[in-house]
Amino acid sequence: MKRLCWTGLCVVALLGCGPATPEQVQVTTPSPPKLREKPDFEETRLGILMSPDDPRKLKVGDSGDDSLRLFPASSGARTVNELPAAIGSPYRVKGWEDKAGGFAAILYDGRVALAMRKTTTDESDLERTLEAYAKDLGPALVVGAPPSRVDYWFWEEEGHRLMLNVLRTRDGATMLTEAVGTQAIMNSIGADATSARRQRAQAEAEVRKQIGAPHK
Repeated sequence: MKRLCWTGLCVVALLGCGPATPEQVQVTTPSPPKLREKPDFEETRLGILMSPDDPRKLKVGDSGDDSLRLFPASSGARTVNELPAAIGSPYRVKGWEDKAGGFAAILYDGRVALAMRKTTTDESDLERTLEAYAKDLGPALVVGAPPSRVDYWFWEEEGHRLMLNVLRTRDGATMLTEAVGTQAIMNSIGADATSARRQRAQAEAEVRKQIGAPHK
């Protein structure tokens, strides 16, 4: 089975060693009890945009089958089907992963409780993506000092949360993670502002230790 790097913050990627995998060293967060309760599927504006030019969104409560039609697997992608450690049955996972990124949805009764997309992008496309989200949802809570090695953007509404996470590697790659889910399930994987501040500080400390120089 394969588990997506759900928290998004892989120190190996920051050190410029290529795309990180779940088996590589990651910034860790405390392990809460397994989440098993039914999620709140209340409708909100929050969702993962198809693209800066396509206003369609994947939201909490959408069909799991529809999610994979919106974000289909690339040729040769590996199947992702293992839950994060903090989440248990009856939740399940559908998704895929390749060298450039991936997509996975955590489902409850076939409906999306959390969705996460990872892509390798560039600064121009990233700027367009951030502008599209801001135009749609308004100002975000920003954790970081964009453009730094690790930055986060958060929006919250009616018990749901949308998170964007950017990692910039030493070899110049820009890696974007977009995730939407209920606050409870996002908290369980460390996709919250408090965890982001801690993870960012740990990642920056690890980078400084490895390269022997400070970085903004």
